[in-house]
Amino acid sequence: MSNQSMLIPPIQWHISAHSHCGMRDENQDNYLIIDAQGQCEYLRDEQKQMAMVDHWPKGHVRIAVIDGMGGHEHGREFAEDVVLELMKIPFQTNAEALKTALTTLHDTLFERYYRGGRSPGSTLVMADVTTEGVALLANIGDSRAFLCRGECKGENEQQLTFDHTEAGIALRDGFISETDYQAVMNKYDSRIAQALGYGCIHFSLKQHANVPSKEHRKALSLRLEQPYADIFTLKLSSNSMLMLASDGKWDRHNSDNTTIVRLSNVPF
Repeated sequence: MSNQSMLIPPIQWHISAHSHCGMRDENQDNYLIIDAQGQCEYLRDEQKQMAMVDHWPKGHVRIAVIDGMGGHEHGREFAEDVVLELMKIPFQTNAEALKTALTTLHDTLFERYYRGGRSPGSTLVMADVTTEGVALLANIGDSRAFLCRGECKGENEQQLTFDHTEAGIALRDGFISETDYQAVMNKYDSRIAQALGYGCIHFSLKQHANVPSKEHRKALSLRLEQPYADIFTLKLSSNSMLMLASDGKWDRHNSDNTTIVRLSNVPF
């Protein structure tokens, strides 16, 4: 048998996206799909756009969900800029390199949009997936990645990412126990603790009373170590689905405003 006949064919990825703003005046969510041919899909002025990404590695894909911070100025425009900047970042397979790229993106957006306390920001959950099904995931904020086997509902959903909320950060840093976290999460689950382009809300307020300096607010904490890694690698198995979602999927106070991207090696 020749070496050529033993080669494993690349996985054919099936990807879908849905974004709905519900009763809100505008949709501050966004998403990005870069498919195996380098064609990308995203929102601009709340309408679907298509474009091509130059020099994209054939067969690899990128998916992302971005949720603009509600109530802050220019949330939609900020989320759109995140998408455009993500299109410039090369495909990543190394966690440290992706951390560097996202930190640079954060710094760029922070300086571009800084307006004090009402500055815009966003969540970001993303995955770069190779032709072999190896996914490099990254998370900032409280959008989530799920691994689903079968239909993405209830017990079939495994949450992969760690929420950057007040309770989540307190658990991660050892200030509360897992039991305490479960007891308070319903009270604090919608209070985001850090955001892309905005900075570490939790740390800046805790360390610098109510008026954190610009430089202290700018800090962004991204961990590579488990069990609370924000950037990590996952091998996707056959017939599994990777789903990225904004908080409208699970937050009962925000359930009408949802953005979801799904990726699978089998048709939906």
